[in-house]
Amino acid sequence: MERLGAYKEDVLSVLLAMADEAVLSFDARGVVRIANERAEQLLGCAGLALDGMDVKDLFYAGDMSRPVAGELPFSTTGDVSLVMAKLVDGSFIPAQVRCRRIGNSDDFLLIAEDVDSIHETRREQSRLLDELRRSNERLRGVLSIISTATLSDVSFEDFASHITTELQHVFEADAVLLYLAEGAGFRVYGRSEGFGSLGVSQTFVPHGAGLPSLVARTRRSLRLQLVSVGDDNAVMLDMDTDTKVRLRSELAQRCSTLVGTPVFSYDRVMAVIAVCWRGPYPVDRDGLSLLDTVGDFLSIEFATAVSQMQQMRESELLALLSEVRDAVRTAGSMNYSFASAIARRVAQVVPAHVLEMQDNPWTHTVTVHLPAEDDGHPRALPAAGAYGLEGLNTVEFPYGFDEVFPGGATSREISSDDHVGMWVGRHTDLAFGMGVRITSPHADADEPQRALLFLRGPLDPPFDETETDFLEHLGADVSHALDVERERANETQISQALQSGLRNQLPEVSGITTASLYLSATASAVVGGDFFDLYPLPDDRVVVVIGDVSGKGVEAAAMASLVKTALAAYAWDDLDPAAMLSSLNNLFVKFSRLETFASLVVVSFDLRSGVATYCSGGHPPAMHVRDPQGDAPTLELLTVQSPIIGALEDLDYDNGTFEFDEGDLLFLYTDGTTEARSPDGDFFGEESLRETLLRNCHVDVKGLPEAVLSEVTDFAGGSLHDDVAMVALRIDRVGEPAVEIAAPSVEVQTDPPDQPAQH
Repeated sequence: MERLGAYKEDVLSVLLAMADEAVLSFDARGVVRIANERAEQLLGCAGLALDGMDVKDLFYAGDMSRPVAGELPFSTTGDVSLVMAKLVDGSFIPAQVRCRRIGNSDDFLLIAEDVDSIHETRREQSRLLDELRRSNERLRGVLSIISTATLSDVSFEDFASHITTELQHVFEADAVLLYLAEGAGFRVYGRSEGFGSLGVSQTFVPHGAGLPSLVARTRRSLRLQLVSVGDDNAVMLDMDTDTKVRLRSELAQRCSTLVGTPVFSYDRVMAVIAVCWRGPYPVDRDGLSLLDTVGDFLSIEFATAVSQMQQMRESELLALLSEVRDAVRTAGSMNYSFASAIARRVAQVVPAHVLEMQDNPWTHTVTVHLPAEDDGHPRALPAAGAYGLEGLNTVEFPYGFDEVFPGGATSREISSDDHVGMWVGRHTDLAFGMGVRITSPHADADEPQRALLFLRGPLDPPFDETETDFLEHLGADVSHALDVERERANETQISQALQSGLRNQLPEVSGITTASLYLSATASAVVGGDFFDLYPLPDDRVVVVIGDVSGKGVEAAAMASLVKTALAAYAWDDLDPAAMLSSLNNLFVKFSRLETFASLVVVSFDLRSGVATYCSGGHPPAMHVRDPQGDAPTLELLTVQSPIIGALEDLDYDNGTFEFDEGDLLFLYTDGTTEARSPDGDFFGEESLRETLLRNCHVDVKGLPEAVLSEVTDFAGGSLHDDVAMVALRIDRVGEPAVEIAAPSVEVQTDPPDQPAQH
């Protein structure tokens, strides 16, 4: 039994030595039998054995009174009791004890803990749990961003704002910003909900200034703490390198703690995430690592997003450029209200303040419209993107248009160090921009020149490459469109002068009846290259011509007019058709461009003999219909062909002949008739034209061209792609004209009989 008791005491000693709390046992008299090292440390007697001491001398009641004999200052039922532990130096510390009898013996076991240590342990546990909670929240937030962030259904700006707001919650920050790199610096494209509370107005940071540039230069995440604030900068401490940096940035002046993380596209910093706290904030390495994880993920998403955004922006500006061009073409000229409309529309898409510049061709002065003064001070300009003419003052500009746009330029960059920018800086709070001429440099001397100055302030982002390219094209395209409209107006005047010569009605000639038709396939064209004419000559001869000069518009019409004039002269010189085309070919080669040609057919009728001579220079064959009013009319093609007009000089041209009778029809046409296409792409063709003529030849010749055109137009689905000209000619007389013999007049003889009558 003694050995068993000794064994139990050995086991108890081992357990006491392994316990973290202060543990001791005592008997019914309160004498300590055994105590562990932690108990000795608690009572301040490390290294001194507690065995044999009275437990009532070690633990006192809460009021520090010593228990009387036979009493203990704590419960022995295992409940927690608060006592005062007396140290060997006579001082007391609060302690928490639990005491219980050991089995059925008279011995007791006591466990004691320092109350302050308990509280410290709990505080440390609470701190660790709080850090664990925060880490879990961050990790959950980062995983949420990675798993839900997509650009499938939202704009890039909305996507960026969503990411920044999520990061603000994850890192318990005051605000989060997302900067995108551009040519001249970094522009804010996303901001969290708390951005407004920072009081920061700067949304563009030029290269070399601010947090984004510092992150891009160091190519790593930065943790910065504010050291001091100056007039236009802030000194911040890099917590990882323990070095100071100076930032020229509103953001640095407003925040005590900043974290910046780069977002890479290959080896280039494409974007920077800025996490901001107005007050000091302990940013640990784990939080920075999570932010790096977000940056690594966004680098993949942003590469696609930025490319798509650039494409969308370019498409938007291209559509606006087309819209302005169409408006200029419709207007045809530039005036004050139209210039204002262009300024308003462009400023909606390319945010800027817009000032209008105009010269006066009579006084040779240039004026600019500036905000009106209020109590001697310039009125504030409208917000970027707004444009209004109300309340503007007209101020004389000290430079001429040729100085602002030298060499007929249609656009120019405006900076604070050139003469235009310095003048703008003296009169407004604007700093830089683009000037765009919206009138043609080639305008008449009495037409006012106008320009729009698209300007931004010193805190505004500069125009990016896409916007600059758009404004440069805007000036060039408006100028070109006005030049085109001016040329078109001139062509219209020329066309109207040519019209009467090219589309006149064929003259009436004894012995024949004619009908003609011309239809332009181009609605805007007044005239084209198709033409026809008829020349009555002595001795009952008639020459009819039809032709087609390559090209459209005034140039083709002018060449057609030349051809008609030349043919009229050749006809009156009594040249046969082949000689007429040969002479015309040599003339055409000398006076037309290399790529300009003509096809035509000339038919010369001798109404007395009933024989016609013709020559076709590369033209569709004319059609001769015999007995058109009979039961079985026949159609003959005039198939003798010669070269086209204008290919080479001194070509040979051949005549063909045919006989005709009274009532016969001759139908001449240009290739726009047979080359009309159906919606399926099929040609109307020569065979269809033959059938159409035979089907309609019984109608009056005056309605024949319209009847043929109707069938051609129906075949083409109502849309012709080339000009169409037709001439129908009916022979009404063949042979010598009938001569009326007037009866001789009878006179009364009044002379003497031997005198002959005088007639």
